[in-house]
Amino acid sequence: MKNRRISSRRFRAVGDLLCLRDPRGASRSPSIAVDGGDYVVLGPFLMMQEYRISKEAGIRFTGVTRDPNPIHVHDEIVPGALTVSKSMIPLEILFPRLRIRSLRAKFTGSSFYGQRTVSRFRIAPLRDAGLEVEVETSQSGRTIAKMEILACPGVSAPRNVPAKAAGAEMLSLIRQYLDCLNVDGSVFVDKFGAGEVEFPLGFIASLPSGEMVRKLKGQGGILNMLELEFPPENAPAACEGVPAVEISQERVRSTYNKISARISDGSRTFGRGFALVLAESREPAGSSA
Repeated sequence: MKNRRISSRRFRAVGDLLCLRDPRGASRSPSIAVDGGDYVVLGPFLMMQEYRISKEAGIRFTGVTRDPNPIHVHDEIVPGALTVSKSMIPLEILFPRLRIRSLRAKFTGSSFYGQRTVSRFRIAPLRDAGLEVEVETSQSGRTIAKMEILACPGVSAPRNVPAKAAGAEMLSLIRQYLDCLNVDGSVFVDKFGAGEVEFPLGFIASLPSGEMVRKLKGQGGILNMLELEFPPENAPAACEGVPAVEISQERVRSTYNKISARISDGSRTFGRGFALVLAESREPAGSSA
């Protein structure tokens, strides 16, 4: 049951307004129980997340994730990778004994800086103690993204690399990334160097967008869908700087392009999958709504 226990400290660390809702709360078999100030997940439940992304935070995010797309700096459009990160990071923080295994994100509209954004999570426990998660993110009554996330039992996070042994650049990137998301970074990086650390998988999922912009030079289109798998045997631990991203165009059509992506340190694959980008657009690949 430890896999499904939410500590009050981690709940506060997310930084955004979070609300848990138990659809069976009034019954004899509730989905959420309270134990010593912590929450214990017993069945399917709902979670709402509310936040606003400032332009300053968005610009810092593009710097940390190496995304050169000008529409996120000069215009008012939130990076799609940031929208994905805002949905992945609560799961990585609230359930440290679980590990995200797969992500499927579909972008259905543009997200703008400064506007109230709401994500609604449907979270269902699985028999293997994992979680199946559906997320719908909206802004001003418009759905801007839908995601499916699978989390399975794994080792604890923060994990794999002692903070004192991790490179200074790696630690700095993690702290900057979490700061962009309004997250208490101490849940991933122990301030005194006693804990262990790895790149959040939300950070790994954010890297292909920028590489598409660089490699395709604005000819790829606008990101419509992103599917990634994160091999459980290869945690994104110590790296020299940012993990490398390899992309290639698998399929080119008049209406869309299919682009494969691999995120690794050269030998270990941290994430792999593909993106669908709408071909008929003046916006660069990776702009993702």
